[in-house]
Amino acid sequence: MEDAKTHLKSIIRILVSVLIFLFLLRSLSYIMRTNGDTKDRFAGFYAEKKDTIDVLMIGSSTVGTSLCSPYMWHKYGFTSYPLSSNSQRPKAIKYLIEEGLKYQDPKLVIIEMRTFIAEDEDMASDEGHIREVTDNMRYSIHRIKTINALADHFDNKMPFYIDIIKYHSNWGALVRPYEWLKFNYRKKNEVKGFEFKTRRELFRLETPKMYTEERLPIPEDQEDVLRDLITYLKDKNLKALFVVTPRAGLEGYDAQMNYCSDIVTEAGFDFINLNYMYDEMDFDYRYDIDDGAHTNVWGALKCSDVVGRYIIDNYSLSDSYSKATINDWDKSYECFEKRLHEIEKEEEENSD
Repeated sequence: MEDAKTHLKSIIRILVSVLIFLFLLRSLSYIMRTNGDTKDRFAGFYAEKKDTIDVLMIGSSTVGTSLCSPYMWHKYGFTSYPLSSNSQRPKAIKYLIEEGLKYQDPKLVIIEMRTFIAEDEDMASDEGHIREVTDNMRYSIHRIKTINALADHFDNKMPFYIDIIKYHSNWGALVRPYEWLKFNYRKKNEVKGFEFKTRRELFRLETPKMYTEERLPIPEDQEDVLRDLITYLKDKNLKALFVVTPRAGLEGYDAQMNYCSDIVTEAGFDFINLNYMYDEMDFDYRYDIDDGAHTNVWGALKCSDVVGRYIIDNYSLSDSYSKATINDWDKSYECFEKRLHEIEKEEEENSD
């Protein structure tokens, strides 16, 4: 009898040791992941109180630079959050929506369309941008499913599953107290995932008149992804708004967006192309574009005005928020406004 108790205690000690090891390994992995805006954005999403985000925004980096959640809260009174990453592969959108639904109950999903014009084969070969999605998700069964979908062509997926294999030499993260706060991959983002881009007059072109009636097909594999995404949204009974954010004109780009618009609107979802709304936004390439592909913060305010107004005019969101949520979002806008004031003050001083 005594031997049985001793044996049981030994098993319990081993199990406890294994659990402690796994917890420490997980936390160390979170800390050592590559730092930057995308990591801060995703960790901020996980830090949001459950079921307080009304609008979930998915897509490439332009989502985080063109749509400003604190500003839309201040101006239009709804909560939103971007799960965006650089050159985000359209195939990832469905999985990120599913990840978002684990933590929030959004009334609307915004999907940015920019990367649907790229060949999926080219995007699939870009390990870094695939990892910007998978390495910024918390460990879960769903993360494994996402890796299996996005990295199916990699012979060895283990460094995706256990990403510390990839980042084991990133010891610099351990000397940054800010990264230690992400040990559970939750760290409040003061400006709700918005990324400030501040350059002006870098892209010295007059704002083009981009409207066209022409239609050009997008790559066939991306059209398959788009149609599958639409089916998913309908199956989940999700409302979705498809958005094209401003960028410097590419040959055939808006004709391809028209092609996407036809698919989306025929399926019963809304589609807005901000490249066709420059007059309405008073958008000027010389002052509102940062690098040709992203808006700066002033361009973002113009985009956020149009999209925010469209949302409150066309969708039913929460009628009220808790006092804690209101205080949290009011503070976020204050942080945004303070940072914008600092940027504008610095810009003014540099121009003197």
